[in-house]
Amino acid sequence: MERQHPAPKEKTMLADHPSTTDTSISVETSVDTARRSLLLGSVAAATLSTLPAAARAQTAWPSRPVRVIVPFPPGGLTDAYARMYCEHLSRKFGQAFNIENKTGAGGTLGAGEVAKAAPDGYTLLITTSGPVWQAKVLYKKLGYMPVKDFDPIALFPSGALLVAVNANVPAKNLRELAAYARTNPAAWGTYGAGSWAHMLGDVVHKSEKLKMVVA
Repeated sequence: MERQHPAPKEKTMLADHPSTTDTSISVETSVDTARRSLLLGSVAAATLSTLPAAARAQTAWPSRPVRVIVPFPPGGLTDAYARMYCEHLSRKFGQAFNIENKTGAGGTLGAGEVAKAAPDGYTLLITTSGPVWQAKVLYKKLGYMPVKDFDPIALFPSGALLVAVNANVPAKNLRELAAYARTNPAAWGTYGAGSWAHMLGDVVHKSEKLKMVVA
């Protein structure tokens, strides 16, 4: 039987940070831990936990190398975490955990490949929340069903989102950036369409009623 993972409820608002005396914008969120985490370990729905007990007893996992799909380019935070954990897993289990960077479409191409892989526990996905949660909202035709096609097995540490501006922009915080963007052409660039950073930019854009390009 497939596990059901209800979509987390999210409440987002922009407010002045209560612990500071400046007027910088802070984004306060009340959201499921899995949504906020930048790394979510997943496998296809019929994982080892759903295999018959007899089958698990007959074959110790892993008995051969494991594919680990990272749906983002090498060098990023997701890739760095994946390589660190895969090195540890390889030592622990005595089998190779081989990373494959399958990039494109905000991470959905790599996630889609895992969804179509044999549900035997030998194809894993290490990803941000984008291809799992945001993509379901942003794309009409994904090619996979995040809730049905993936079974979360591990939650990795999350990283902070950094907002930076050109040194020539006279803004020291988000409030000043919003004021600047009301009278000057501005763009909010992110590491990928549909990513958490992209959605955060959209929140700022709509909450502050800006004419800002978010990409």
